[in-house]
Amino acid sequence: MLVFPRGATRPKPANEVPAHIAGDFQEACLVVNDSPKASAALSRRCLQTVLRENGFPQKDLAPAIQAALDSGKLPSAIADNVDAMPSCVTL
Repeated sequence: MLVFPRGATRPKPANEVPAHIAGDFQEACLVVNDSPKASAALSRRCLQTVLRENGFPQKDLAPAIQAALDSGKLPSAIADNVDAMPSCVTL
């Protein structure tokens, strides 16, 4: 049996990303093949942390996303991606 070290296929976060968010992002990338649900939970945590640290303190993620979109402060590429979540996803 061959064993290969675990590796992420996504690029590392930019140096400007705070360490606590970068760590969760990297962990989400590492576990995506073994546990997509765990990866999604970590990704959600990253998004919610970024929103809270940028002035959107809503308890639930959906209202925080909506507040960020309504603020007009997000670059259009980011707003389009955040708003592209399927309607069947419960936040």
